[in-house]
Amino acid sequence: MKKDYSWPASQLDDDDMAILYKIKQQVKKPITVLIKEAVQKQYAKRKES
Repeated sequence: MKKDYSWPASQLDDDDMAILYKIKQQVKKPITVLIKEAVQKQYAKRKES
């Protein structure tokens, strides 16, 4: 894995963060966990290829 990358959250705008915060309150998970789960769900098929 490449170690020289920018922090992904730097690309999130206020609307993205508001969505994540609302979900965080509903599911009682940290935003970092929500982001990790979203990436795994979105790209899991690509990892298998």
